[in-house]
Amino acid sequence: MNIHELLTVDPIVPLVQADDPEVAVNISRALAAGGLRVVEVVLRTERALDCLQAVAGELPDIIAGAGTVLTAAQANAAVDNGANSLSLRDSMTASSAPPGTVASRCTQARLHRARCSMPSISVSRQ
Repeated sequence: MNIHELLTVDPIVPLVQADDPEVAVNISRALAAGGLRVVEVVLRTERALDCLQAVAGELPDIIAGAGTVLTAAQANAAVDNGANSLSLRDSMTASSAPPGTVASRCTQARLHRARCSMPSISVSRQ
């Protein structure tokens, strides 16, 4: 099931804010045990990308997203660290991303608003 299908069934996306990858993995594991299969690692801490990489790497059954993505550089860094989805600020969209950024590097990137207040890009890797 992809993120679009999951959000149609259960539109809850818990935010994981941690500065320690082990903490992020443990929180995400607990959320998954409770039936939530999509998490968003917030990009508010110095080690947020390390946390994202740990969640994506250690919990492959979870869709690990990153947010809120404010720049193309953040989008690229999030994808490079395992993000499967990106929550974007309204001013940034896949169509406005410059060449060489996540939108042009991914096989598939599409916007959706599946009961979400912010646009999101679903990332499919080659």
